[in-house]
Amino acid sequence: TLAPPQRLVGSDASAGDYEGSSVAIDGNTLVVAAPFAAPMGRTDAGAAYVFVRNGTSWTQQAKLIASDGRNGDNFGTRAAIRGDTVLIGAPGADSFGRNNVGAVYAFVRSGTSWSQQAKLVAFDAASDDQFGFAVALDGDVAVVAARSADVGSRKDAGAAYAFARRGTMWMPQGKLVASDDGINDSFGVGVAVSGDTAIIGADFAEIAGKTDAGAAYVFQRGPMGWSQQAKLVATDGQANDWFGR
Repeated sequence: TLAPPQRLVGSDASAGDYEGSSVAIDGNTLVVAAPFAAPMGRTDAGAAYVFVRNGTSWTQQAKLIASDGRNGDNFGTRAAIRGDTVLIGAPGADSFGRNNVGAVYAFVRSGTSWSQQAKLVAFDAASDDQFGFAVALDGDVAVVAARSADVGSRKDAGAAYAFARRGTMWMPQGKLVASDDGINDSFGVGVAVSGDTAIIGADFAEIAGKTDAGAAYVFQRGPMGWSQQAKLVATDGQANDWFGR
């Protein structure tokens, strides 16, 4: 017999938090993000709640917030978890005096306690990039997307950044862009990584003259870094399909 469903709500959830807009699970640990929460009175700074399962019951283990969170960061727009590591994207975070550059925060668990390990930012961060709009994690490899990054003169083409953890340090491994990127492609709207393979969605890519049909790009990591291996499109794709979202 299946256990009755359990409704999970953060211990201090408030109206308008949008808790549950992003979720991630690994084993018996669940992360539920609330990107419009207002921790310490900071409007839309965002928060995330960690729940753990014991038998058939889920209980809150922690509430995660950014150490330097500010109004409008939207920490929790995306979340990823593997084992005792959680990544939380905050695409509205300001950095270097620039607005909406974005950031990703890494948290690690020791026993039952969670602490912030690192803050990840793009090495070439620019205003309105929205770095952290999508995040993916596998072991010690993270891929973070900035769907509104400009690439050359191509506004909002989008980009993604790979990081590898060495000890407690997250080191940049490269910047990933589509070989045929175009204006407003939104490359980085979605991202996934497994081992040495990453896939990145570009939901507004134009395919064979079909506006916003969308595409996804596969990248492979080798001795010389990350390189594009394939471009995936739907065989029957149509305008406004948003393939890759």
